[in-house]
Amino acid sequence: MGQAARQEIENLLGSSVFLDIWVKIKADWRNKASALREFGYHEE
Repeated sequence: MGQAARQEIENLLGSSVFLDIWVKIKADWRNKASALREFGYHEE
């Protein structure tokens, strides 16, 4: 995702850019069904 975003920005600006990405997560998200559903994961 970051690489694709960087390429799009470079194409838009016509020069090289450094893209720094920060990801924020919720504590213990892997063990909470409500957090998983909020992130779009649904068990079939």
